[in-house]
Amino acid sequence: MLGPIRLTNALIDHLISQPDAVIVNVSSGLAFVPLSATPTYSATKAALHSYSVSLREQLKGKVEMLNAL
Repeated sequence: MLGPIRLTNALIDHLISQPDAVIVNVSSGLAFVPLSATPTYSATKAALHSYSVSLREQLKGKVEMLNAL
């Protein structure tokens, strides 16, 4: 989870200054239907999805935010 957050924070000023900038985070269906055999994976994918949704709202009109499953 720290990787996407830190990378986004490091690049956001640059991305905002670019036309048509896009951030893509790759999540998983396990964010919504967790698998008991992989609880940490499922939890981090859910956290990434939530982060992406929040970031999309925060960056609206500045940087496009995509969350691929």
